[in-house]
Amino acid sequence: MSTRHEPRRAVPSVGSLLEDEEVRATGADLGEPGLKKAIRDGVDRVRAEIDGGVELDPEAIRRRILETVRLYAGVLGGGSIRRVINATGVVLHTNLGRAPLGAAATRSLVEGAAGYNVVEMNLEDGRRGRRFEGLEAALCEATGSDAALVVNNNAAAVLLAVSSLVERRREVLVSRGELVEIGGSFRVPDVVAAGGAVLREVGTTNRTHLEDYEAAIGPDTAAILVVNPSNFHVSGFTARPDFGDLLTLAHGHGVPVVEDQGSGYLADPADVGLPARRTVGMAIAKGADLVTFSGDKILGGPQAGIVVGSEARVNAMRKHPLARAIRADRLTATALEATIRTYLDGRWRDLPVMQMLTATPVELSRRAQSLADELASLDLPIDVGTGPGHSAVGGGAFPEVELPTTLVLLALAGGDAQDWA
Repeated sequence: MSTRHEPRRAVPSVGSLLEDEEVRATGADLGEPGLKKAIRDGVDRVRAEIDGGVELDPEAIRRRILETVRLYAGVLGGGSIRRVINATGVVLHTNLGRAPLGAAATRSLVEGAAGYNVVEMNLEDGRRGRRFEGLEAALCEATGSDAALVVNNNAAAVLLAVSSLVERRREVLVSRGELVEIGGSFRVPDVVAAGGAVLREVGTTNRTHLEDYEAAIGPDTAAILVVNPSNFHVSGFTARPDFGDLLTLAHGHGVPVVEDQGSGYLADPADVGLPARRTVGMAIAKGADLVTFSGDKILGGPQAGIVVGSEARVNAMRKHPLARAIRADRLTATALEATIRTYLDGRWRDLPVMQMLTATPVELSRRAQSLADELASLDLPIDVGTGPGHSAVGGGAFPEVELPTTLVLLALAGGDAQDWA
């Protein structure tokens, strides 16, 4: 007799699983038909793994079926986007939603979501107004710019900026050291091409000089794009031209400069002990035509792409056909405006992101020990301790910075880490 399907005998029947208290509790929000489907799919997946040669003991089989039911309950029942504890060591973790919102943004979001909002209406005369005028005014005040526009993320902001500046087969100059790829396969060359531009590479990977830009500027140059390397750090034999000198050169040839700051800064990070960076306001003050940045990274707000700059350039973006396809919604605008006003009120250090990034080693050690003590008090076969470690900022900000922290260390008596997770 063939033994190929004998391990299948360890797979519980759908009927027995429907009577299992833990399974029923896990899928309580699904209703009987939904729970039955979730169990069937779980059983089918386990059988497919066994047929594919995966060795599964009865406990592993049960765990996999429960995982399927839990997944169904998340998607069809209580929602798959749920609150979790970030124990990754990365503060702005992309896969966990990046920045937690501050108190003001959370309040505004809850209040705004429950009713109607002023989105494109002038309340004084009842006529249609410009979308999110109050938010744009706050962004102008916070950055010193003439105009602002909000879209759904920074990749969209860069795409729209390029699209609004170029005509057919017009060139955009980018340093070779800035032709980067960030999470989600966002590649600068691809965005430039999608915007209808022709990419003109300037300089080398590690060294680009002002003379390289000067040699590349010509009658087909539509813009210079300056890109923050974001999620990596190049050190050693490197060179980049002074931003002010680059602006002078570009404007002398009638060429606009767009800076993609990625994780943009409204306040100087040096004010909270991080390395100094050029803020959005500094770039505008120096004469940048457009600056794009994210709302949900170091800024501490919701996912959004923000563009500030000259009124003529921003208005050209606003009128572009692509703008409507990538615009932000009212809930994003509500949370973002509350976050920007936190900066205007001088309370930005109270944002959760800033609180986490500036937590002292003493405070982190106290928290870690408290958590370790609580875990040790549970009746679990684990040994718990603490030890020194480092965290990362994440979100494309300060890749060269290691944040000292205290780790909670778990020694497992049985099973592996994935099982315990």
